[in-house]
Amino acid sequence: MWKKFIQDYLTFTKKDRIGVLTLLTIIFIILIIPRIFPSLVKQRPLHTNDEIVKFAQSLDKATSAPKDTNNNSVFKARDVHPETEYRLFYFDPNTATIEQWIALGVREKTAQTIRKYLSKGGRFKKPEDLKKIYTLPADVADRLMPYIRIPSEEKEIHNTPPIAAAAPKINNVPPHNDNPPPNRPAVSGSSYARKEYRNVDINLADTTAFQTFPGIASKMSARIINYREKLGGFVSINQVAEVWPLPDSVFQKIRPYLQLSPYTVRKMNLNTITIDELRAHPYLGYTIANTIIQYRNQHGNFKSIQDLRKLHSIDENLYKKIFPYLSVE
Repeated sequence: MWKKFIQDYLTFTKKDRIGVLTLLTIIFIILIIPRIFPSLVKQRPLHTNDEIVKFAQSLDKATSAPKDTNNNSVFKARDVHPETEYRLFYFDPNTATIEQWIALGVREKTAQTIRKYLSKGGRFKKPEDLKKIYTLPADVADRLMPYIRIPSEEKEIHNTPPIAAAAPKINNVPPHNDNPPPNRPAVSGSSYARKEYRNVDINLADTTAFQTFPGIASKMSARIINYREKLGGFVSINQVAEVWPLPDSVFQKIRPYLQLSPYTVRKMNLNTITIDELRAHPYLGYTIANTIIQYRNQHGNFKSIQDLRKLHSIDENLYKKIFPYLSVE
């Protein structure tokens, strides 16, 4: 029995023996090659404890919030202004209270930062200075700038020359001076006249007031008044430059004499206005007006002016320009 078992299962033919020897030889060569030629095998480096710690630290940095490295352009996450309801009105940033800042749509913490800045001697000299508050988002600053009124910028500018002291008379005869004062034309007589321009409130002035400026004739003056009426009132002095065909050189010359008083612009109610009334506004046209009306017909009344941002035809620049003239009430 055992003899038959050995013959059946443990006896190899010549081909079997050759196959087994060949397989063993291949296995041996595979095992021995790494020892003879170690450079052929690519070793995977072992990670030390220091490397593991560094890797963990890099993960912490990657998942942490980015740091504010540029106060003018990067805003911390907690300082991002939420989309909340607010109302716009004219204000002086140097005297506005925290409650007024909040009513304008500014975070309470940012309002406290502004008041702290003022308490330490800081001051806003021009509307653009509002962008120095790094916790105030740029879009909020742009929205508030047209409503900033700083009294120091609105003082009346006088170009009248100083009055010279009277020269003594000899025997009741005034002294003769052949040389006129510098930078003044030589004219007959002892007095010198100089053109003086008065400040003009662009929201209250009539055509006659604008015609007192150089380069502004009756036709251009009427165009300014007409453009103001179509807008619903000016919210920025720079809007005067939008009047066609007022040359920029003329605008820059008269700009120091232009004033903007606290004035409530005429607002358009998005929920009741007609397409013809909308399209008549200088910042809009038929295409955009029709898009607004179609959106209202499909989705119902506007709940907020910010709903306009959902319309692809209204970009951020147009939204900022038209915002002061809209309401949903």
